[in-house]
Amino acid sequence: MYTTIGEKIKYYRNKRKLSRRELSYNICDESTLFRIEKGQHIPRVDILMNICKKLNIHISCIIGDTEDSNIEVLKQNCRYALYKEDYTSLQYFMEEAELICQTSAVLHTKKSLQRFIMWIKGIFYHMRECDLEKAEKTFKSLFKKKVITNELDVNIANSLALVLIEKKNFDEAYTYLSNALKFLKNETFINDKSLYPRVKYNMAYIQYKRGNFDLCKQFCYKVQYFLESNHLLYAIGEVKHLLGILYKRQSQFNEAKKNLEEAVTIFSFENRDMNCIQSLLSLLDIFNIQQDDQNIQLLIEYLNDRLANIEDNNVLLQIEQKVEDIFNSNIP
Repeated sequence: MYTTIGEKIKYYRNKRKLSRRELSYNICDESTLFRIEKGQHIPRVDILMNICKKLNIHISCIIGDTEDSNIEVLKQNCRYALYKEDYTSLQYFMEEAELICQTSAVLHTKKSLQRFIMWIKGIFYHMRECDLEKAEKTFKSLFKKKVITNELDVNIANSLALVLIEKKNFDEAYTYLSNALKFLKNETFINDKSLYPRVKYNMAYIQYKRGNFDLCKQFCYKVQYFLESNHLLYAIGEVKHLLGILYKRQSQFNEAKKNLEEAVTIFSFENRDMNCIQSLLSLLDIFNIQQDDQNIQLLIEYLNDRLANIEDNNVLLQIEQKVEDIFNSNIP
């Protein structure tokens, strides 16, 4: 009897007489599908949906009716909603997870899922409700022993550090990130490959805020090397943006423009309008300093295209004010 997600995918793939290459085409790497079938990798929800679509089966055929498999897919749904900044879906998934907790008879499963839910709630308080105090309190309640022993601990530490960074409590944030990094370096197998670049990037950002630009560069290039060597796109846009604004601070405008333009390209590809706009504003500042009227005009047109996707009037007003500040800053 096939019980795991990977075993079920392999079963239906063989039933449809598809090779791994045929099934994975336009969905994921063939090596990724191999690891999914071997139970070495939990697929993202979008990958799982596309696999089921190509196999012409309902997703319930793969997820099954076991509690553990339902929980893993639910966690994946939460992570995917976070990545997409889809907080409406995230709230729905949290409610679904809480319902599982209420009905679960397995104590270990229940405690593990409850901790995961509290982490997601902390992120919701931070990113959706903009309540830093509530978010910090929630994250710290999950660190009673202040010891990082698993991947969820790393995620919590990283999320807590983001709150502390926003509160300009850089020393405490750096401590949490350093402890998370120690765990990642000592752990032989990490399922979530995005953990290292996320933690290291936030450490780089703290160094930038502290004015330690050389150290910030070192961290950024380490993250970039890790992402490229592991064939990951996660956070590469953020790294390029941080390098861009760092070089801009040092008046190394050619390097700054190169990194910011790459950030714009990546954010555009990922449809991340606000990130793209931030990089465009930094580029606009450079072109304004250099009095490059031709590129200023092109950039304004591209910026307006991106602004057309923003529906929040308050956000639009803030961006318009930033553009005005850029042009006013170089008036004699």
